Amino acid sequence: MTKEEYDDDDIGRYNHKWAIKDISRMEFQANYLASCILLPRNYFLLEFRKIAAKHHLYRHGKALLFVDQQRYNQEMLRIVTGRLVRIFGASRQAVILRMLHMSLLVDKRNSSFKRTADVLDELKLF
Repeated sequence: MTKEEYDDDDIGRYNHKWAIKDISRMEFQANYLASCILLPRNYFLLEFRKIAAKHHLYRHGKALLFVDQQRYNQEMLRIVTGRLVRIFGASRQAVILRMLHMSLLVDKRNSSFKRTADVLDELKLF
């Protein structure tokens, strides 16, 4: 598989704010679809639970994994997603999208992953 990308020159051809928003939305949709295809729900959940048990992650509220600005929580996200990336051969973004969609992750950071969670809420995909 190859990765298709766009750059600022592609966006610059369109002088409309909606074009940037549409391209970003299409990229998100492609990443979301890829996460569903590459990360089958039952197998992904099984592997996630194995990793969670190994690292003594227990459900706190809605999810097993919670990330915010604390270094420990960010390190746990890096460890868990890194292992899942190696198991499934998917991108870290795809793994995080899948975890958000399956309510395995609550992300309270002010970052692109937070915005991804907001987009999932907006799309009401689940």
